[in-house]
Amino acid sequence: MKKAELTAIKQAILMEIEGYEFYRMAQKNFDNPEVKDAFGTLMDEERMHADWLKTTYEHLNHSPDKSLDLSFLDTKPSAKIFDWKNLMHQSAQSPLAALGIALELEKSSMAHYKNLAQQADDANLERLFNVLATWEESHYKQFDELYQQLKDEWWSTQHYAPF
Repeated sequence: MKKAELTAIKQAILMEIEGYEFYRMAQKNFDNPEVKDAFGTLMDEERMHADWLKTTYEHLNHSPDKSLDLSFLDTKPSAKIFDWKNLMHQSAQSPLAALGIALELEKSSMAHYKNLAQQADDANLERLFNVLATWEESHYKQFDELYQQLKDEWWSTQHYAPF
């Protein structure tokens, strides 16, 4: 395993920790239990990603063969985690801002992982980064769907709606 690839995994760990910290801070700003639960679920997923990457890094950094076995990796994107029906009855401005930031974080992470996959010399490492990109893409799609709904709600309550 090349030093650059190990460094890329360390950077991926940091990105997941940053995502965890963002969702933790966002969770504190909402009273709605469903919003808190949704951000809590995201925190758990980011922590799971970071822990998995740490284990992978340790294995690659310390195993004699430096090979990466991904046969145990669940490649399915995470389940849909948002069910914020009650959120629509509250002010959408703060959740809208938090989701806007989250969209950018997920988009950046997705692009970063795709780039790492393209640069990887090892087929298993390429697969690892593609799986991470898929996970982040799943989060992005969920955020984007909810963001569009909240944006329309916010426009309507602010009388900005184009109808």
